[in-house]
This record gives sequence, structure tokens and C-alpha cells, in this order.
Amino acid sequence: MNESIPMENITHPTLLKIVEFCEHHKGEPIPVDDDTVPKNVTIPEWDEEFLKIDNEELFHLILAANYLDIKQLMNYACKKVALMAKGKSPEELRVIFEIPTDEEDEAAERAAAERKKAKEAEKAAAAAAAAAGEAGSSAAGAEDAAAAN
Repeated sequence: MNESIPMENITHPTLLKIVEFCEHHKGEPIPVDDDTVPKNVTIPEWDEEFLKIDNEELFHLILAANYLDIKQLMNYACKKVALMAKGKSPEELRVIFEIPTDEEDEAAERAAAERKKAKEAEKAAAAAAAAAGEAGSSAAGAEDAAAAN
């Protein structure tokens, strides 16, 4: 294949993990997709050890596996996330998956709105200063022209 795959969405460490996974599973038959609901996914021992990574790295791996269409890795990584969530309370899930509370969301929205207003005020002040500078320079130019005549 001479076709290239754009990789700008995949970080270097994540790509190295993908290559490690593919190298380990090289030569194995591509598994048939199990269409049962819920999927019956059992994570083999090597893959279980391979997926003992921090949450952020795991989520990057899931995004990359999805983008590159590596179904086996996607199934194992998603199963790992499901096992992390199993039996947890909503508050525990908020901590594990770094989900903000409604109050935190509202505070972040207020802060973003305040930053936007501050930027708009800065732009307006800069525009007013530029306009005042132009008016001052044109008035000085008119005075200079009148004095020269």
C-alpha cells in the first residue's frame, strides 16, 4: 500500500503503544466481530498487562484504536473502561473519569464569559485609543498646515 494515513491526531507515545500491540498480535487471525449485545469480551493476560496504564493514556489509546480501526484493541480498551466503572457510585465515576459537577460546569462557563467580556473590552479600548491617536495626529497635521500657510 502506498496510501498514507494522517496521524496528527495521535500522539507519539500513543502510536508507540499501538505499534507494540500490533507487533504482539502480528500473525494472529483477525477476530470475527461479535455482534451480540452486550459483547462478550474477555481480555487476555498479555493485553490486561498492556492496558495497565493511566486513564488519560487509555483514553488516547481508545481514540487512536478507533481512528485506525483496530477493533480488537478497541474492544479490550473499552472493556477495561467498563470494568473501571462497574459497581461505582456516580461520585466515584466523577473522580475516575474527571467529570465536573454541575456547579463546576457553571463556574467554568462564568469564567469563560468573563474572559470573553474582558477580551472584548480590551479590543474596544485599543480601537478607541487608535481612533483617538488618528484624530490627534490629523488635528496636529491641520495645525501644522495652517501654520505653514
